Amino acid sequence: MKRFIVVRRVVVGGVLTACAVIAAGAAWRTRRVGPAEPVAARRAEPPAERPGAASGAASAADAVGAALGAAGATPMAATPETAAAEAGPEGAAAAAARALPWLRHFAATAVSAEASAQVVERMARWRAPDLDCSAAAYGGLAIAADVAPAPGSEEVLASYTQGVLVLDAAGRVIASAPAPGCQGSADDLDAIAVGDAQLGGPVIALAATGGGHRESSTWLGLYRVVNGAVVAIFAGVVEDRAGDRTRTGEVTLLPGALLYRAPSGERTLWVYRPEQHRYVQEALVLPPAA
Repeated sequence: MKRFIVVRRVVVGGVLTACAVIAAGAAWRTRRVGPAEPVAARRAEPPAERPGAASGAASAADAVGAALGAAGATPMAATPETAAAEAGPEGAAAAAARALPWLRHFAATAVSAEASAQVVERMARWRAPDLDCSAAAYGGLAIAADVAPAPGSEEVLASYTQGVLVLDAAGRVIASAPAPGCQGSADDLDAIAVGDAQLGGPVIALAATGGGHRESSTWLGLYRVVNGAVVAIFAGVVEDRAGDRTRTGEVTLLPGALLYRAPSGERTLWVYRPEQHRYVQEALVLPPAA
C-alpha cells in the first residue's frame, strides 16, 4: 500500500470530552487481585529508544518518518513485574515499558502496576468507592513523583470507582479527576507511570480497560496537573478485544507531538498545544490497510 499524508485540521472537542472521562478511570485495568497480591504485567518490553534532543513541532514533523517504521511492532507477552523491584531511572523505564508496552519514548521516573486495597481505603476519606461496581474490589494504584508545579514530590492515588487524587507532602488533595460509571465485568486498572513526554514538564501515563467478558478496550491516557485538576491531554484505544480477536495499537512520543496508531492500523499525528493543555490532531499520516 502507498503511504500518503493528508494534512487536515480537525475538531477534537468531542474526543477530549471522552478523554476527560478516561482521566477519571473509564478505561483503567489491573488483574483481579487480593490486597497484597502483585499485579502481573501481561506484555513484553517494546523498543524504547529516545529520539534526539530536537524540540518543537518542526522537530516532531522531522521525526515522523523514522517513527513510522518503529511504530509498527506489536507488543508481546511479558513476565510479571512490579515497580518496587526495580530502582533508579533505568529500572523505572524498563518497568514502564513492560507495564505500558503501547507507549514508546516515555522516560519514566516512577511506575506502579501493583494494586492494593489500601489505596481504595485511603481514598475513601475523600471519595467513597462504588460498591455496586465489581472494580471496587480490585484495589487501586499509588505512585510518588513530582507531578505538580510546587517543589517536591506528590502522591498520585488512582482507583477505578474513585477517580484520581493528587496529594501534596502534607497529605492534602491538590488536584483530582472524577470517576466514571462502570462499563462491565472487565473494568479494571492496568498501570500508572510518571515521566518525561518531551513537553517540558511531568506527564502521568495511565492504562485501563473497560467493557465486558466478550468485548473490551484498553485505553492509554496522558495527563498533566493543571490548575487543581488532573487534565487529560491525550487518550486513545491501544488494544481492543472481541471474542478471540485482539488488535493492538500504540503511542509514539515525539518532541512536542505524538504519533498514534489505532488498533485499526490508522496512524495520526498529534501536536501539543500548550495554551490548550492538550494534543491536537494535525494529520492523517497513514490509513489502515484495506
